[in-house]
Amino acid sequence: MDNKGFTLIETLVGLFLLGLIVITCLPIMNSGLYNINLAKEKALMVLEVESIVEKIKAYDCMESDEYIFDMKLDDLVETLSDSAEITINLPLKDNSNFKYSCKIHKKNRGEELWELHVYLSHNQNTRISRVDIMAIISTPRRDGV
Repeated sequence: MDNKGFTLIETLVGLFLLGLIVITCLPIMNSGLYNINLAKEKALMVLEVESIVEKIKAYDCMESDEYIFDMKLDDLVETLSDSAEITINLPLKDNSNFKYSCKIHKKNRGEELWELHVYLSHNQNTRISRVDIMAIISTPRRDGV
């Protein structure tokens, strides 16, 4: 007996089922990878925001040549110290070399405390609009003065 026709039908049915499985799983895997990339981008943005706050908190221990975007840390802390409430947008110059743009809003909470709100926005179109963090820190001073 000749089973060539039966083997052909089995092969076609197997390919059909394999195609259905691939068509079903491919969009799920694609959206999963996209969500992983979004989570990675958000984690990098949170890391950048926390880094900005930590640089301001550790101002007295930092080197004098530290920068946050295109502004020296010394100039930034001095500008923040001059007013009871101020908002600074970084980078100062409209420069597309930076991946993010940052807005730092500072408000005094007494003589020795600052309330900092740091907002970080992505310069490209992504589904993550911005990451923001609020911290209450002691007033940074150079050499503990």
